[in-house]
Amino acid sequence: MRSYVALSGRENAFGWARLNTEDGFVVSLGGLRPGQKYCLAGKGEITADALGRWQGTAEIAPGYIATMDGSVILLDESSLTWEEASLLAAPKRKQPVKIVSAAVEEIKAEEKVIYRAGLNGTPVDALPALVWPKGCEKIRDCFEKGLPVRILPLPWRFVAVPGTKGQCLVGRLVQNGCIIKTAYAVRAKGGLLQPKGLQGYGYIRGETGEGYWMLKQDVR
Repeated sequence: MRSYVALSGRENAFGWARLNTEDGFVVSLGGLRPGQKYCLAGKGEITADALGRWQGTAEIAPGYIATMDGSVILLDESSLTWEEASLLAAPKRKQPVKIVSAAVEEIKAEEKVIYRAGLNGTPVDALPALVWPKGCEKIRDCFEKGLPVRILPLPWRFVAVPGTKGQCLVGRLVQNGCIIKTAYAVRAKGGLLQPKGLQGYGYIRGETGEGYWMLKQDVR
């Protein structure tokens, strides 16, 4: 069982879940709409506070978080695709009972293989987990332990490198289920003068307006 799950978000949403030996997982969410109700997979209905935050416990790490009308805003991409989560989060009156029941049982059992509901009459097939290429072991370890950070627009994903107080970050870009690019980033300080030791890094301004020195690399 994983001890940490990073949740990828849409709009301004972000979150993560950490394993707690007494209560299961401690779930922390932010960037939600203040006072709005959401569906937390594995726990039920939750309500964001006046600052758009929510923190609580769940027996298992949530695979997704959605609005009450079925719009998925947060997702554990290592377990589900956005398409699968949308099927699970859709109001029950709009989805086949057998498909929903089977998918929910798969999440509760935390099977390594998740089954995708058949579309247009096609059979149900096994969905492989995201495969990390050789040489990306350190970045993968950061994604399993670090907190998510918004820098570049989706589908880029970034997390802070543990122990760097958010000053160093790593990122990945996924296309068709494969990692095609990785990135290293350092928060920019002292203007646009490039620091020593960061040759090849380019200056970029993130979505929140903060500056970074970043190096992108193609995965071969």
